[in-house]
Amino acid sequence: VILWAAPRYLLPHVLPTGGDTLGPDLATLSYAPWLVANLELAEAPGGLGAPLAWDNVPVIRDTAARNLGYVVATHGEDREQAVGGGAVISFYQPLVPGHASTLSEERAKLLSADARQWGEKVIAALETMHPAIRREVRALHVHRWGHAMVRPTPGLLSGGVLERARAPIGNRLRACATDVGGLALFEEAFYAAIEAADWAWGQLAR
Repeated sequence: VILWAAPRYLLPHVLPTGGDTLGPDLATLSYAPWLVANLELAEAPGGLGAPLAWDNVPVIRDTAARNLGYVVATHGEDREQAVGGGAVISFYQPLVPGHASTLSEERAKLLSADARQWGEKVIAALETMHPAIRREVRALHVHRWGHAMVRPTPGLLSGGVLERARAPIGNRLRACATDVGGLALFEEAFYAAIEAADWAWGQLAR
């Protein structure tokens, strides 16, 4: 029994020809490109009136400048032991087009700038939340994901495609990543994984 926790669109490239039962419905799943950056900081960012949270999302009125903010990747570790009193944060920037037809343009935009250029954009975005963060940056690692997260397009959640996307294949394999839930949320991954694990337990108990 295999629980497939990787993106659903990769399965046709792994299974034998014709082995993926989703077939043409796979094209219904649309994926957005994302920029992800991990920053090693000498000092953890401070909070305003409250301790630093794990998930930190800015309020940005300019739709062209919106991002998802950052999470503190070292939140569960002893700060002194982990990074010498600093922190590692992960910044997320979906490149979301106005229409699905321009997704390829957004991917081209993601690839057109190099790590230094994207790094500068990341720091500039973080400076709107923490004006002094630039001087705390020890290292910055940029990752460009062309097909990072599923997009909840109209009709996806109720059209039956997701049920078929997570249905067992040959009673041997079941997909359980966030995309089979239609939303790029880790809660979707938890739910899909628990559902798949229950199915796997039933298969192994036969």
